[in-house]
Amino acid sequence: MTPTPKESASDREILLVGPYGVLGTGVIDAVMANSAWRVTTAARRPAPTYRTQAPPRHINVDLMDREGTIKAFANLDTVTDLAYAAYVEKPTMAETVEPNARMLTNTLEALAARNVPLKRIVLAGGAKSYGFSLGSFNAPAKETEPRLIAPIHYHKQEEHRG
Repeated sequence: MTPTPKESASDREILLVGPYGVLGTGVIDAVMANSAWRVTTAARRPAPTYRTQAPPRHINVDLMDREGTIKAFANLDTVTDLAYAAYVEKPTMAETVEPNARMLTNTLEALAARNVPLKRIVLAGGAKSYGFSLGSFNAPAKETEPRLIAPIHYHKQEEHRG
């Protein structure tokens, strides 16, 4: 993430929601390597102890709980960027749609309730968008290909209108 010429990177703080998967740990490593950026993580689980650097500021939050999310995010007035990588696994892909959409909605509503001045929202997607969870898929996968008809939680998240 590079700041535009009119803004300073030191004025930017990322809220990384769902920070401890493959994407989240990569974002933490990149941000922690650049002292101009600040990062706050948010997840149900506490910050892991296996990381080599000191953990960033962390907020314990259950994103399925709307009111709890609003309360947990009550002091995030300096956040400028949201990197969203939270995911809850369910037995079938169809069952992941509603809870994953709800977690994103609760996150965005909690930030909107505080008038958090978001400049950028990055919604993480993955191989499930291309049918990885269904078995074989065309590789390399391309975003220009039509969406799969199967229920995929990323589609509901992408359609969110806050």
